[in-house]
Amino acid sequence: MTNFAIVSAVILIVSLARALPHLIPISISALALFAAVYLPRKRSAFLVFFGGLFISDLVLGLHPMIPVVYASLISVLFVGFKLSRNLDTQKIVRATVLSSLLYFLLSNFGVWILGGCNWTHDREFPLTLAGFLSVFAGGFSGLPKTILSDLLGSALLFGAFPWAYKTLAGFGALWLSKRRQQISTV
Repeated sequence: MTNFAIVSAVILIVSLARALPHLIPISISALALFAAVYLPRKRSAFLVFFGGLFISDLVLGLHPMIPVVYASLISVLFVGFKLSRNLDTQKIVRATVLSSLLYFLLSNFGVWILGGCNWTHDREFPLTLAGFLSVFAGGFSGLPKTILSDLLGSALLFGAFPWAYKTLAGFGALWLSKRRQQISTV
C-alpha cells in the first residue's frame, strides 16, 4: 500500500469518526495539519481532507456555517504546507497553536459577518463593534479547550502515525522475508 493510500485512509477514517460520539479524540484542525504534511501534493491534501470532512458533515447534518468552517480550515492547511518543509516537535506544537488561533479568529469573524449561527431569526450579532466583541467574548471561553484538543490530536497523529507506519513496515518486511524463505525451501 502506498504512503498516499495509507495517509488518505487515516484521514478518511478520522473524518468519518466525527459522526460517532467521542470515538477518536482528534480535532479537525490537527487532521488538516496532518493532511497537509503527509499527503504528497497540495491538491490531494485539499481533496482528501475536505472530501472526508464533507462526507462526515453529510452524516452529522449540514448547517449554514459550513462555508465559514471550511474557509477557516483552509488557513490551517496552509500552515501545514509550511510545516511540512521542516518537521520537528517544536514546530508541530507552534503550528498547532497557530492553527487553533487562526481557526478561532476566522470562524468567529465569519459568525459576526453572517450575523450568527442561527439563520432562522434576526441577526444574533449586529455589524457593530459591540457585536464583534460579543462574538469573540462568547467564543473565547472555548479557546483553551480547542487548543488542548488540537495539541492532543496533533500528538496522536504526528506521534502515533510515524511509529505505527514504521512498525507495520517492519512487520511486513519480516513477514515477506519469512515467506521468501518458505518458498525457497519448497
